[in-house]
Amino acid sequence: MQFAFRAEIDGRSYMIFSSETSNSWYLILSVGTGVLYGESYRQIAMTATINLLMLATVVIYFTMSARKSRQAEQVVCETKNGIEAFGASL
Repeated sequence: MQFAFRAEIDGRSYMIFSSETSNSWYLILSVGTGVLYGESYRQIAMTATINLLMLATVVIYFTMSARKSRQAEQVVCETKNGIEAFGASL
């Protein structure tokens, strides 16, 4: 029979794991949650940071693309108006 639970010991949080051994003794292991989950928390923080940087990059490139698209549309419109004006003056 195995079980695990969280306990507060001297104001600190611990995970307690228990397992029955082959000779009917119980093996009990106490691990601080900071030690147990610390690496996972760091990996989550790094992944979140990388995702935010990628999102910022996508937003920057989208904004630059939208601006260049508007400029290109304006140039096309000015060229079209210039050609129409030239054709009308003939």
